[in-house]
Amino acid sequence: MQRISALTMRKKFGKYLDLVADEKEPVVVERGNRPMVVLIPADDLEAYERQVAGRARREEAIKRMDAIREGMRPVDVVELVRRGRDSR
Repeated sequence: MQRISALTMRKKFGKYLDLVADEKEPVVVERGNRPMVVLIPADDLEAYERQVAGRARREEAIKRMDAIREGMRPVDVVELVRRGRDSR
């Protein structure tokens, strides 16, 4: 993965665009030695979006399960066993 300055990116945009598209190599663009953006191939973006969507579905499922769990009243196991014994 290459790291370049924003100024270099402005001067040689086409070169780095080709590098990312043809060689599938991500490029980190920095400003003041701090990473600002990453250029990645479109295929990698699609994979990232699928991963994010999967994570969102898992989080939504967890929220639904938590809501169901909160709606359930606690079970007193000892009381259930006693009732079972008494009903014999």
